[in-house]
Order: sequence, then structure tokens, then C-alpha cells
Amino acid sequence: MQKKIKLAAAFAALFICIHTSAQAPLISSGELLEKGYKLHDNGKYKDAIALYKQINRSDTNYSKALYELAFSSYADSAFGAAKEYAQLGLKLFPTQTSQWYIQIANAEDELKNHDSAISYYDKVININKYNYINYFNKGVAYYGNKNFEQAKKSLQQCLLIYPYYSSPHYFLGVIAFEEGNPVQS
Repeated sequence: MQKKIKLAAAFAALFICIHTSAQAPLISSGELLEKGYKLHDNGKYKDAIALYKQINRSDTNYSKALYELAFSSYADSAFGAAKEYAQLGLKLFPTQTSQWYIQIANAEDELKNHDSAISYYDKVININKYNYINYFNKGVAYYGNKNFEQAKKSLQQCLLIYPYYSSPHYFLGVIAFEEGNPVQS
């Protein structure tokens, strides 16, 4: 009986040694995020993405890492990857719905899926009706679909919330010109 207990203890000790040596090294996800932010700001999107990918799914900063993966992928023109990261973020972190919807909508718009982008912008607007940038982005998506009437409505709503934002003024002028109203443009 003593031999069996000693043998079991030896196997347990061996298992613990093997298991602890096989664990991934500890990383500071906060430091990786900070380094990634700097790389992104310097236009080194692929390097930033490589850092963000090192952050484990079980890390408390994983939602930030996913967001930054989507953001840097978008900036690197990898719109499909940006959309996938945002969809994963939406699945894993549904309490941050609006930020994931914005990322998905922006990627969809760049992928020329304007109708899908508009539906995501509508979802974000339903969450926060006073964020002017969502109305602007929705207007740009309508513009991409050549739906100038809806584009004008969204851009005008953007200007009602924040009249000093110059980009909607520009797009309203472009739309007026394309509709044959050069005086209004």
C-alpha cells in the first residue's frame, strides 16, 4: 500500500512539473497595448497587430486587444479581418455593443456593403442618438449607395447635433453639385 501511495505522489509531482513548464510565459498585456498604440500611431499597423495577437483570450485586456485588432486591421485596409475581430468582440463582449457595431459598420462600408453598414449605423444610433459621427458615417454610406435623399437627411441630422463639423458640409455640397445644383454646392 505504501508503494502505491509513493508511486502516485511521484506521478503527481512529475505531472505538476511538466504542466508548469508547458505554461505560456506571463506577459504584461497593458505594456503590449501601450506599445501597440504607439506602433499604430506611427503607421506600423502590422507590427501593432502582431503585438495585440499576443494577448490571450483569458486576459482581462482581451476586449481592448480585440478592439485594437479591429481598429489596426481597418487602418491597414484589412477590412475583412477588421470585421471578423469586431464580430468576435460582439460575441464575447456584448456589453460593449456600440463600439463593435461601429467597427463592423465601418468595415462593411469599406467593403462596399453599404446596406449592411447602414443597418449597423442604425443600431448604434438607437443606442446613442446624440453621437453626430454615426449620422455622418451613415450619410456617407448612403452616399456610397447613391441614395442622395437619405444621405442628405443623415448629414443634416449630424449638423443639427454638431454644426461645426466640416465634413458633412462638404458632402452636402458634393451631393448638391451631383444633383445639378451648383449654386447650393
